[in-house]
Amino acid sequence: MTTRKEKNLAQALSQQREARIAKLLAAGRIRSAKEIPEDALPAALELQNPQGTWSRPLFYRDISFHCKDCRKHEMWSATQQRWYYEIAKGSVQATATRCRACRKKHREETLRQRELLRLHREKKLAGTAESRKK
Repeated sequence: MTTRKEKNLAQALSQQREARIAKLLAAGRIRSAKEIPEDALPAALELQNPQGTWSRPLFYRDISFHCKDCRKHEMWSATQQRWYYEIAKGSVQATATRCRACRKKHREETLRQRELLRLHREKKLAGTAESRKK
């Protein structure tokens, strides 16, 4: 049995889907609502960051991929894509390449490398300043 909250959420998602399809129809991007598969989330083109591309996604569907670091099979869900393209303003040409665990490791390694580079530059600047005093 579904709760009232679940029914309200389903109704809100359905209304959002219909509104997004209506915008795509009005913009002339699609000819009929049948072009958007039932299992797909319609895209809000005005929220995407096109970055010079001619082909922006009209809808989001779950995409399977293999992590480029650990080769684990992963799924990039339609809701994750919508967040990345519309809220985080990621490039519409980008796709997922790493699983969450490897993404976290990669992010930490990048931050560590940046910190080491910053410390190296500070040390180099301090040595240059001391040599000028002499």
